[in-house]
Amino acid sequence: MVELQETQKQMYEAQVKAHEAQRKAAESQLKVEEARRESSLSGRLSSGDGFTRAKSPKLPTFNQDRDDIDAYIHRFERYATSKNWDKESEWAINLGALLQGKALFEYSALSTEDSLKYDVVKAAVLKAYGLTDDGFRKKFRAVRPTKEETGTRFSTRLKNLLQRWLELSRVKDYDGLFDLILREQFLNCCSQEHATFLRERKPADIKEMAKYTDQYLEAHEGWYQGGTKAKTNQQKSTRSQRLNPVPRLP
Repeated sequence: MVELQETQKQMYEAQVKAHEAQRKAAESQLKVEEARRESSLSGRLSSGDGFTRAKSPKLPTFNQDRDDIDAYIHRFERYATSKNWDKESEWAINLGALLQGKALFEYSALSTEDSLKYDVVKAAVLKAYGLTDDGFRKKFRAVRPTKEETGTRFSTRLKNLLQRWLELSRVKDYDGLFDLILREQFLNCCSQEHATFLRERKPADIKEMAKYTDQYLEAHEGWYQGGTKAKTNQQKSTRSQRLNPVPRLP
């Protein structure tokens, strides 16, 4: 037992060291990229392009005890856009260099290929904090304005939640949005057990959700356990009458 615990401890320490090494490597790469961009900018200025640019502040490292991960990523995306970073080659590695805690753990667990894809990195990091497509859907449906919020600020917050929901659901056009709303309403019409069954299988569209539902119904004898809703209600009524018989008149 002691040997097993010692082995597990060594494996954990090795994993932590590996994550730290990967973080430092990402930070080094980020410094190289910044140096390259600054060198390129200096060259353009010295050649007399006729423009100057104020030096932008650097983004602070993500702190999971203080920062909201969704807000942090939103700020990172704005910063990356303002700095004209190439999304395909720079966003993922630059974000990776700023992560800590669970976010860094999820980033480090990605394959080398996936760690270079920004959308994959963002989805993995958000998922580490429970921010999945369904999580943002629930936030969007439940959100309410605070007393201090203006109409403009609340509408922006709503927009950001909806945008995240659609992004993580991979909705890119009208047909995708149409199908997403159909699936949401379909789930709302299911029992909790049925809805859980469908979510576990992650249907890609309403047709696939319907196919999984047919499998579920075949195994559970209809939408309601034991048959139709009317039959279930009748069974409940009969059971209630047995437990609470109506007294006979003399």
